Amino acid sequence: MGERLGLGSIPIGKANVVALVPVGWPQAVEETLTVSDLAGRPVIGTYANEPLGLEVDRLISQANVHLDIVVRAHNHNVAARLVEKGVGAALVDSVTAAYISQYHGSDSFVVLPVESATRLPVKAIYSYEHPLNDNAKNFIDIFRHCYQRLVA
Repeated sequence: MGERLGLGSIPIGKANVVALVPVGWPQAVEETLTVSDLAGRPVIGTYANEPLGLEVDRLISQANVHLDIVVRAHNHNVAARLVEKGVGAALVDSVTAAYISQYHGSDSFVVLPVESATRLPVKAIYSYEHPLNDNAKNFIDIFRHCYQRLVA
């Protein structure tokens, strides 16, 4: 995601693209997944107006494959919960996958790294009209530190 007029960003870190695959699917026993592995299976899709959606579209184009998108979700957590309910598989960021696995259990799906995926930027976004005060800067520093420990 490039800079937008009137908005600034501060880099926090990077997130991996992972697949949430329902238990019982043949792909669930693999160690990694390619986008082509999802062909012929129901998939919870993303939108191309955000970094994850752009990366998913790039992977689909690179693989030259058609995916059976049964529903699209703007919210990655919603996509993960739909996988949990058995709607299909989803490509999400690794932070969402860690959250859904820890707080909702992962008895119904497995998390697999996606081959050829680019790491996604994680940024703090702010308005130039409202410069960051010291509290906001401190919060961002603490968040960056916690995030780096989370993904280490």
